[in-house]
Amino acid sequence: MTENKKQCSVRVQSNDRWGLFHPYPCSKTAIVERDGKWYCKIHDPEYIKAKQAKRSAEFNKEWAEGHQQDELRSAQRLATEGLTLLELRKVTPELIRKAPQMYEALKEITELAPRDKLRLPYAIAAVEIADKALAKAEEE
Repeated sequence: MTENKKQCSVRVQSNDRWGLFHPYPCSKTAIVERDGKWYCKIHDPEYIKAKQAKRSAEFNKEWAEGHQQDELRSAQRLATEGLTLLELRKVTPELIRKAPQMYEALKEITELAPRDKLRLPYAIAAVEIADKALAKAEEE
């Protein structure tokens, strides 16, 4: 009893020097038919699209996390530009209200700061100080 197995219809290229010029048929058994052509699992267009979508989603997620960290760093630089940690602790509510850029930067720091992902002690201290400074400014 001979089974009528189909072969994948994709032509592949080897990784050697001349593979680009000498494609050969995929040797895998076809499992799905799409638009009249048979494909193995690896070359199935639907499988390829799903795999690319998954990779793209993972990349976008990692990029967004990195972008958020970059925004946090630039907000921290804006808020603390030229200030040492001791000077930052002396920031008064009046000073924050007088400097709207600083107030906005402090708000950005506290909103963007994923405290569980901050590793640098300076960044953690800056976020805590920003929280306290904002709380004082908003009370008065």
